Order: sequence, then C-alpha cells, then structure tokens
Amino acid sequence: RRPSPRRLLPGTAGAGAWPSCCRMPSRKATAFSPRGPAGLRGLLVVGLLRGAAGRPLEMPPRSGQTCEEAARRAQLDVLLHNSTVRLGTKNPCWRTPKGDVCLPYAYLLAPQKSGTTETYHRVALHARVLDVEPKEPMFWSWKVFKENSERMNVFQYHKRNSRALHLPQSIVFDGSADTIYEHVGDCTSAAFIKKYQPDAKFVAVLRDPVERTHSDYWFFSPPRFQSQAPCFDPRPSYFHAAMQKELRGIDDCLANSTSAEHCAYSKRFNQIGQQMCPLNRKTAGRPLLSVYELYLRSYFRHFPRENIFVARLEDFDADRKGFMKRLFEFLELPPIPESDTAMWRRIADPHHMRTGKAFDSAKPKHPKLQESTREMLRDWFSPHNRRLEELVGWKEQGGTSPMWGY
Repeated sequence: RRPSPRRLLPGTAGAGAWPSCCRMPSRKATAFSPRGPAGLRGLLVVGLLRGAAGRPLEMPPRSGQTCEEAARRAQLDVLLHNSTVRLGTKNPCWRTPKGDVCLPYAYLLAPQKSGTTETYHRVALHARVLDVEPKEPMFWSWKVFKENSERMNVFQYHKRNSRALHLPQSIVFDGSADTIYEHVGDCTSAAFIKKYQPDAKFVAVLRDPVERTHSDYWFFSPPRFQSQAPCFDPRPSYFHAAMQKELRGIDDCLANSTSAEHCAYSKRFNQIGQQMCPLNRKTAGRPLLSVYELYLRSYFRHFPRENIFVARLEDFDADRKGFMKRLFEFLELPPIPESDTAMWRRIADPHHMRTGKAFDSAKPKHPKLQESTREMLRDWFSPHNRRLEELVGWKEQGGTSPMWGY
C-alpha cells in the first residue's frame, strides 16, 4: 500500500523561489594573486560580501542559461514546481499531476577517486537503504539539461528512486561522483537541489588531496585508454611535469579572475580525459577537483551545517565500524545491533567492493608518487586545506593538527 499524503506548507516541496545564486561576477574587477598576502581569502571575503547583498558568487556557465531556463528544458518544474503534497515516506516523495515521484534522501559529495564506491556500497548494506542502480545516476549534471542527452532524464531518475514509495521507512542514497562539482547554466548542483529539495542531506567524504589527484590522473589515463593516447609517457617524471603545467594554469586563472569559482567550475580544469596527452593539451590532470573548499562552499551556503556530514576517507580506513556508525546516525537510520556480527564483518571488510573482474582488470597499475612531486603538491594544496578546515569547523570538531598533516 502506498503511504497516505500529508500536507506541507506552500513552497516546501519545490514551489519556493529560486535560491539567490546565479549571477556571473564581472571580469572587469581588480585581479588578485592566489598566493599573495590577500590571496584567495581576499577573494572569498569579496564573494561573501556580495552574497550578503543577495548575489553570492555561484558559478557558471557552460551555456549561459538561467536556473529557470535550465529547469524548464529538463522538465523539472513539470514534476515538482507545483507540488504541495508530500507523501508520508522517510525518503522524499511527492504527489504531482504526473504521478508520485521521489528524489534521493541523501547525496554523496566526493569527486572521483575519493572512496565513492567504498562509501556507497557500505551505506547500501543497511537494511533500510535501497541499493538501486545505477550507483551514479549523475542526474544533477549539465548533460541531463541538454537536449538529446544520453544521461538519465527526469522521468528515469524518478523511476530509479520510486521503490521508496512501497517501503516508507527506507531511503535512497545517490552515489554520483559529480554532484559536488557540477553546474548547469548559471546554477550549481547545490542551487538546483536547494530549489527542489531544501531539506536534503549530504555526505562529503574527502581524501588526501595529493593522493586523490595522483589516483585520478592514473585512473583516467593509459593503459586503460592506451589506444586513445599513444603519446602518453608512464614515467613518474612525466606526471611531475604535467602537474607543474596544470598548477601554473590554475594559478594564472585565479590571478586573472574576480571569482575563484570561475576557475573551479570551468570545463577546462575538471573534464575527464585531460590526462590523455597532458603536455600537448591546454590542461593536464584535475588537481583543482581536490580543492574541496571551492565546491563545498556552495553547499554550505545553501544548506545548514547539520545537513552536511564531512569526514576524511582516512577516518574510514582507520575505523570502518565507528565511521559507519556515525554515518548511519547522521542518516537517521536504525543502529545495526552489535550482535549482528556477520553484517559488521561485511561493513568492516576492506575487500567488500562490488566491482566486476572486467572493471578491476582495467585499473591501471600506476607507479608510486615521487617525493619531489608529493612535496610540490603538498605545498600547493596546503593553503587551500586551511580554508577547508575553516569552512567545515575542523578545530571545533577537535582537530588539533592539519587535516592531512600538511
């Protein structure tokens, strides 16, 4: 039986106004140095001051579309804009003129190679979490808002989540790795989710930026894509040169833009495939995706802090059981009994991964990171990590040393 509807106040199920988000800051303002005394901190102060005036520096734009135009093209408002009835399910489901529809209860906020598969499948082990496919629907992606896209459209996305209609105490968890950094037209994913799901929850699992950058580079590089990149050189020195080139490009972008978000959401710096012939391309690798503060700031701007679970992947590796207990509590799921030793054994098993043999064999066996490269990347990421610690309240949570020791 489907749950009976319960009335919501007008605007709480998608009928509210668009969050203030969507203006591209002028490029005529004074440039700044990302490494100087004012640095990115000065930029963010300017951004927050503009936000206080009603125009936070949200990022944009591949297409120049407004939030409303992008939503209209993707038919989001057809399903949710006029919905004022939410069904009595734990997972967010609404009754609309087109039928009953559902969105996920929570979203993963972590770019590729941050333990996204580990996190998703361990959350899905809980009896109240629906393990639905695909793990990464990548719905809040600009391709969904593009005509003739091969990505999941709005009707398919709701169909994926609709099992929650029949299991009112269960939830759906979206494990997409691009939710943290995607944007559509003039709106980030955070702004879209805020519009349609203002009480959404988010799980941000963050890996050491240096390790994530190195892993990301090799995962999306040969030998996995050898036929596409005959020019690729697997030597560690090549990766070092590629990172030097990319970091210079990012610093130049930051120094010549009035908003760091111009660079953070630029296709130039976060597109998969930049590793193919990195020294022959405009960009090489994706280290900017490891500057988590730039992307999380949009979510902290739109959602209350208590709706965002932030933890390091290293915390999970150190204590899988304790980590998952805290995460289940955040998701308001019933605790798993200590007597269920079989379940806890599966949760704590470091080899519990649902990847097939074909996928595993495609993973490149990348060389170790050179110490000189590690030091270069640590030096570059260090000031960005300080801003991340300030954003998430690292010291308030008891952190007495840098998040990743540098």
